Amino acid sequence: GIVGLPFAFLHLGVPLALGVTVLSGWLTLVSCKLYLEARSMCPWKLDSIYEVGYAIFGRASIFWISGVWLVNSLGLVMVYFIVFGETAHSLWVDLHGQGFLTSGKEAFIIVVAVCLYPLVLAEEMKELKLASYLLFGTLMAFIIILVGQLLWEGSKGSWEQYSGFELNLDFVKGLSIVLVSFTFQYNIFPAYATLRAPSIESCMSACRQAVFSTFIIYCITAVVALAYFGSALKEDVLINVAYQSNRQTSVILRALFLVLLGCHIPFVQ
Repeated sequence: GIVGLPFAFLHLGVPLALGVTVLSGWLTLVSCKLYLEARSMCPWKLDSIYEVGYAIFGRASIFWISGVWLVNSLGLVMVYFIVFGETAHSLWVDLHGQGFLTSGKEAFIIVVAVCLYPLVLAEEMKELKLASYLLFGTLMAFIIILVGQLLWEGSKGSWEQYSGFELNLDFVKGLSIVLVSFTFQYNIFPAYATLRAPSIESCMSACRQAVFSTFIIYCITAVVALAYFGSALKEDVLINVAYQSNRQTSVILRALFLVLLGCHIPFVQ
């Protein structure tokens, strides 16, 4: 999501990227609404999409739903661990040299997987409250430092060159990045269960707040990174961060992002 959005904004063009981001957020809200309405159609209390599928369509739906979620979620989780491992390894090499971690990112992937295991099995979303605070705190610090660098060093290029797009492979990559950037609807039922007064209206209100705040954060990060790094942006903005001239700032940004990634827990209920 957030590490690839600057690349997406570069190759989609800022106007189109903003439009697709709005569309992606709207589709997420529609999906959440459909999930909740489907749940309300069932005559008894259900706590997961699998149970809803079974109640409405029968036993076969469980396997269809599980298959779709497995394919979708496995890809996102793989990207998560790859980004974390590569970022952690680059930071380790900068600070300590290669040392005993000659195998690259694999050691860091194992460490974060072990640390996340208890949280992945958390039965209630409220158990992840501290992780949520850390997530948004580090994200705001990350954005503030990027904005500070932009104000200090100035932008690269003009906004006119970032308004258009070319139909090529990078365009397709950017489009796919934006379209999956809001995919939290898979956890709508655990979120619904943690509400003080669970209802479709209160849950959708929370979803709208989440989508709006996420949209603002995504757009600020993408636009600031695009202005600062310009056309040199990679698919993962942390690659640009790792090779920028100010080593101290690079280390701080990557360390903050590791905390952010550590709190961005990939799990499927």
